Amino acid sequence: AQKAGVRKFDRVAALNGSKLTGQLGAAVAAEKGEELQLRIERPPKAELSRIGAYEDAKAKAMAKASASGGGAASPLRQMALRLKRIMEAAVLRAHPEWGGSRVGDEVQAFSDFLFYVLDSPTLISELAIAIFDSESGFVEVFSGERYQASEAEPARRANLLTIRYVPGHYQALVGAARPTLEELCTTLDAHGVLYVITDG
Repeated sequence: AQKAGVRKFDRVAALNGSKLTGQLGAAVAAEKGEELQLRIERPPKAELSRIGAYEDAKAKAMAKASASGGGAASPLRQMALRLKRIMEAAVLRAHPEWGGSRVGDEVQAFSDFLFYVLDSPTLISELAIAIFDSESGFVEVFSGERYQASEAEPARRANLLTIRYVPGHYQALVGAARPTLEELCTTLDAHGVLYVITDG
């Protein structure tokens, strides 16, 4: 059964058949020829306030880590760099011509790179990653193959990453109680936030 705010579709087929509309959004030709309209809206102010609270907590944690000497070489940053390199290696296997121009140490990784590792034998396939776009209010969810196969609720909670994208930077959103992907989608539906799930 389809939820109100989401439509699953084959990402590659959809991207190949997409065209921009005059409004903020895109019309995407799905596999069976029907057209899927994506509308991008800002989330309600209450949701933005909640995201702001996460940002405040994150800023305090970063200040504490920096004061204790845990800044640039922190385990979190090391893991983020490791995950970026895993994604880039998969992208370069599929598109070697992108080396240096779209992929590399001096180039920001794109969330779309996750598509290339969702079904790989890497840590990323055990994760579901929800990216909240601060500009559009849209949420893009990438669900790894092994995340979907996991039935243990504690693992599903621990393996859902929530990330906020602000132009030029991705920021981790970490709450005290972490939801499962299903709980996150229920909350997004309840608040009318549009999202798309890409499965591995």
